[in-house]
Amino acid sequence: MTKKIANYLKILINEEKTVLNYLKVRYPLYHKSNVFFRDIQFGIKHYLESREIKLTYTESEVLAQEFINHLLSKGILKKISNQIYLLNYPEFTAQSK
Repeated sequence: MTKKIANYLKILINEEKTVLNYLKVRYPLYHKSNVFFRDIQFGIKHYLESREIKLTYTESEVLAQEFINHLLSKGILKKISNQIYLLNYPEFTAQSK
């Protein structure tokens, strides 16, 4: 991982709740729902672009995998397959109507 990617990863980790809320607005994220790698990748890319940080496709892939690894280590994500994860984030429990 390059120093640049490491710095961007630090931003994502330090702003983890904000990033997750940003992803929730863009994609259907709910507690115990499936999350796809590409949704995280493009969500992170757009999040950083909103902060004037431009990423290449490859950089966004590497960064997404590193951020996913962080979320896996915290138990926020559980791996289902190489591209699919289960979101374990009770704060995103769907509201019943």
